[in-house]
Amino acid sequence: MTLLVTGAMGHVGYEIVRNLARSRPVIAQYHRTFRQADADALGAHATWVACDLTDLQAVERLCREHGVDSCIHLAAMANEMYCRPDPVAAFQANVGAVVNLLDVARRHEWRRMIYGSTGSVFKNVDPAMPIMEDLPPDADGLYGTTKACGEIMVRAFRAQFGVDAATVRISWIYGPPVVNYTFARGPIPPILIDALRGVERNDASGGNFSAGFTYIDDVVEGLIAAVDAPRLNHAIYHLAPLHNYAVFEVAEAVKSAVPGAVIAIGPGAMPWSTYTPIRGPMDGSRFIADTGFRTRFDLRRGIGAYAAWLQAEPGRLDSAGL
Repeated sequence: MTLLVTGAMGHVGYEIVRNLARSRPVIAQYHRTFRQADADALGAHATWVACDLTDLQAVERLCREHGVDSCIHLAAMANEMYCRPDPVAAFQANVGAVVNLLDVARRHEWRRMIYGSTGSVFKNVDPAMPIMEDLPPDADGLYGTTKACGEIMVRAFRAQFGVDAATVRISWIYGPPVVNYTFARGPIPPILIDALRGVERNDASGGNFSAGFTYIDDVVEGLIAAVDAPRLNHAIYHLAPLHNYAVFEVAEAVKSAVPGAVIAIGPGAMPWSTYTPIRGPMDGSRFIADTGFRTRFDLRRGIGAYAAWLQAEPGRLDSAGL
């Protein structure tokens, strides 16, 4: 199996390539962003290829030249903050690229394609109720809508052409090697990084915001389990913790990982709900049944591992910022 990982210079993509390159060859796609030192660090098993995935001929050429027969597709315009100012580019990146890969998969009879999607395809859901894997999306933001369109195309190619493709929705990823903290990254990086720097936080609100914060190692291992599974019986799956965590709980977990941290957070959901409404936990029963994988990191363990990584090498905290 020759596996293509798209968006391989992104957070999840790079960590998947790092994991796979220890034991098997992987084709690592990138477009605009490329860090030579990071590419070199992963050794000879990772073959880095520049490709604009919105160009069907370029996608065809990449896959033909490297004998690709499976894919974890993660390249995307990654959140509402980036999609809203340029909806045309968002559609081309988040829908056009998916269709191009699916069409190559159709014509070359790929073994498997996994499309990485998001809980942002849901908006008006009861935050007290779990979101089941067969619940239809209802996004109206640019990011969530384009990702939902990608899901629809995955389902169509699966139904009409027999392409072995499935969507895996992922919830609020955190962990190494992220050291910046924009709203898109959520509350964990800024709260943890400030604590490690000895900066006191006194946030007026935000403690009641809750989400299915998913540690990076679980995301990586789960997506690899999906692409390697003997059979995927459904078009859509959820990869997320069993329950959501409130930002109040994030603060307590950070205090546990960083003794002496001073963190005060008021009630309410803002500012974390600026781009994302509070949703219920994403039920992943189908994913567990078909892949055999369930998340291993609860919030305390994940934040503890993240803190240890940030402390492991001098300079990481110095470089952290917006």
